[in-house]
Amino acid sequence: MNHPKEKTTRITYSTVMADLLHYGHLRILQIAKDSGDIHICGLLSDEVCQNWWGWNICTFEERKAVLQNMSCVDRVLMQNSIDPTENLQL
Repeated sequence: MNHPKEKTTRITYSTVMADLLHYGHLRILQIAKDSGDIHICGLLSDEVCQNWWGWNICTFEERKAVLQNMSCVDRVLMQNSIDPTENLQL
């Protein structure tokens, strides 16, 4: 008896600050989406951005709204550390 092959869903993950979105961000997000079936984007929290970069222009909610409206991003998760391990474990 032949069993249909189960399709494996490939999930890709990227991390961005995305304060001032530019072409480089877009390409990273597109490549991540093209590399899998579902692309989850870890968006650095305002606190992480300020500690890492020193400032940010847009709030987390503003940056999240932009990413959620991009066809190459399926889901946005807040990332509370430069290290994505916690989100990857989810």
